Amino acid sequence: MDTEAKRRIRAVGAIPARASARRLITIALEVTDVWDDRRHLNILPLLKSTPDAPL
Repeated sequence: MDTEAKRRIRAVGAIPARASARRLITIALEVTDVWDDRRHLNILPLLKSTPDAPL
């Protein structure tokens, strides 16, 4: 999130308005939250595909 804010500040050459910064941070946090949920491996499908695996 911090690198994205820095990249945008470099591209524009100024610190964004407060509302723009708030939108950027909110979107970055939402994306991070979605990826946090998907990051972990769900082992159940793997166990179900192996007939001898204990559950």
